Amino acid sequence: MKYILLILFNMFIGKQIFAQELFFHTSKNYSQFLTDNQNANLVLVPANRSFSVANSYELGYLWQSASRKTGYSISATYDAYDLNYALNETAFQYQWKLHYLGIKNTFQWQLYRSGINHKGPFSLQGKLGATLSSFMAGSLESQGKYLDLYTGNDFNKFYFQPSAGLQFEYQVIENVKLMGGYQYSTGTVISNPVKKFSLATHSLSFGIQFPIKK
Repeated sequence: MKYILLILFNMFIGKQIFAQELFFHTSKNYSQFLTDNQNANLVLVPANRSFSVANSYELGYLWQSASRKTGYSISATYDAYDLNYALNETAFQYQWKLHYLGIKNTFQWQLYRSGINHKGPFSLQGKLGATLSSFMAGSLESQGKYLDLYTGNDFNKFYFQPSAGLQFEYQVIENVKLMGGYQYSTGTVISNPVKKFSLATHSLSFGIQFPIKK
């Protein structure tokens, strides 16, 4: 029943909006640990080694209002993280490799559009979103030892990640847009009585969008 209601809702929305677009985005993620752990033996590695540079991918569908000043999108996401931490200043270094698949919901609104009567090819959007991801695979490596993290209980099986950002779009031809943007997001990836870690992620994204309904 819920799937029928979802289909009917999407059909209703499709009749009420002016434009629809299919999009694909790829991002470079720059992530760093945040922790509120009170255990004095648990510290982060130096700042220049606690960052992760990894990729994420997003494929989705955008609905826009008749004025094109507001919009809503839903997308499938894949995120990868490659992170380091230490138990103390001189202890062994640990490396996590994490993989998440998720669903992202985003609301956007137009901040600026070029041209006469605001119909030019360049526009700037503000965006607020939230991603609910499932932990698909991961490993911990230290001193040549390997541990599969998927079977453990340390990592949240679901990762909720609110985000905010800016996105610019440039219409190259009638049916193709190029985009780029910046996004900041944060969410807890580990939560148990011993340790609680969150990730703060800065993302630089680029992509292509295809208007399919005007």
